[in-house]
Amino acid sequence: MSLFVTFGFSLASPLAGVVFSGLPVVFAVALFVLAAADRDQPRGRGCLSAASPFWILLSPIGYLAVRWLTVRQYGGSGSSPLIALAAQLVLLSAIFLVWSGLLGFGDISN
Repeated sequence: MSLFVTFGFSLASPLAGVVFSGLPVVFAVALFVLAAADRDQPRGRGCLSAASPFWILLSPIGYLAVRWLTVRQYGGSGSSPLIALAAQLVLLSAIFLVWSGLLGFGDISN
């Protein structure tokens, strides 16, 4: 969320400004906790070195790529989460293109 929008909400309600400015931090901490829990799963299956949860702070795609590379070293596939993320991105892009076409956003001749 942009600083301008956050500032606008904080003028409307001080509580809203605090909530919106704190949401990115909350999401980053939640992603880090989930990545740390995800790291325990390959370790429980015998992977001695699993992807560091700090990779999630770079990007979820970066974390999943490093996770795939480390799990693959131990004979596992590890590509399922990466494939699922790619499928979701393709599906959401297709839905967006169809929806914007139905609403006429793609028609620039008018």
